[in-house]
Amino acid sequence: MQVALIDHAGHPGIVYTLSRTDAEKTAAALLERGVSAEAYHAGCDAAERQSCLLYTSDAADEED
Repeated sequence: MQVALIDHAGHPGIVYTLSRTDAEKTAAALLERGVSAEAYHAGCDAAERQSCLLYTSDAADEED
């Protein structure tokens, strides 16, 4: 993950994990490193999913 953080610093991205727990842990680890992150998985409620979708949409708009 460290290489991706360096090579793609400042750009939006998606990190795929094998489980909900891994998604939560990965998002927490990224946040600890100062990287804005949210976990998105099947266990998210509607509000959490919407928050993630809005966040990624806004990040993509900033790239243009």
